[in-house]
Amino acid sequence: MRVHRNIGYIEKRQKRTRRFVGLGVVLLAIAVISPLVNPTANVVAVSYGALIIGFFTFIYGTQQYSKWRRKPRIDEALDTALARLSDRFSLIHYPEIGRNSPEHVLVSPGGVLVITPKDVSGKVTVEGNRWRQHKLIFLRFFNLGAPGLGHPSAENELQMDCVEELFDKEAMPGEIEGVIVFMPDNVEIEMKDPTSTVAHITELYELAREIGGEVQLGNNDRNQITELLSVGTRFETSGARPSRPKKKIKVAGS
Repeated sequence: MRVHRNIGYIEKRQKRTRRFVGLGVVLLAIAVISPLVNPTANVVAVSYGALIIGFFTFIYGTQQYSKWRRKPRIDEALDTALARLSDRFSLIHYPEIGRNSPEHVLVSPGGVLVITPKDVSGKVTVEGNRWRQHKLIFLRFFNLGAPGLGHPSAENELQMDCVEELFDKEAMPGEIEGVIVFMPDNVEIEMKDPTSTVAHITELYELAREIGGEVQLGNNDRNQITELLSVGTRFETSGARPSRPKKKIKVAGS
């Protein structure tokens, strides 16, 4: 499998993360120190504003930090999970193709797979397109800096629409499918008639092989699609290293 990674995008996000964390720390420090130095009404009001803005800025920064500074990063974990795929497959990370651009796209002989990863652990349930992450209230407070669940189905659909719009504009062939991939080992997913395809990262290789098994795109088509999606600041192309996958988790269903 060939890997195409937008290194410039990753570096830009890492720098932005540091700025948000630093700004949050500064604003929180101002909120604490200002009333001690000058405890007037105006200063106290400003300190409350700095406290609120600083708190949410710091939380956002720590969430992004956990995403872009995790080892391995999500793109690297996906590389490992799919590394055994043949050179007929290409994995593109962080293409910049417009609004709602997907972060990870797999080009295969069977079409294009838009991958929406979720780095959340614990129990998650999905019924139709309604998602819920089960956590006690006090645990949610202590995990504010952890990645959130969001709305995976809506995110995946918007990302697929972005690719479809590009394909329509450039008259590119190939079917576009999507999958929501959960990354942690300690996640339990309960599903009831989900509107989206949902898998754990340990199941992604088999899913990709199944999708790529029915050949619809020739070499030229796949190369053109890969080139079309490899748009960004600075792309690096390499081959992924094969690795034995970890034991699959149990995904509950009803």
